[in-house]
Order: sequence, then C-alpha cells, then structure tokens
Amino acid sequence: MTLLFVYVIAPIFVGCCVTLFKFWLEQRTKK
Repeated sequence: MTLLFVYVIAPIFVGCCVTLFKFWLEQRTKK
C-alpha cells in the first residue's frame, strides 16, 4: 500500500516541482 502510494504520488509531486522550478527560472531570466 505504501509503495503504491509512493509510486503514484511521487511522480506527480516531482512533476509539479519541476514545473514550478522552470516557471521560476523563466521569471528570473526575464527580469
């Protein structure tokens, strides 16, 4: 159950973090 939770939630969490990081980098380079 825990492994399933990790395999389902981890990719979504990492994807959100990567998207936010890319967005932050774009905002930083524009200024």
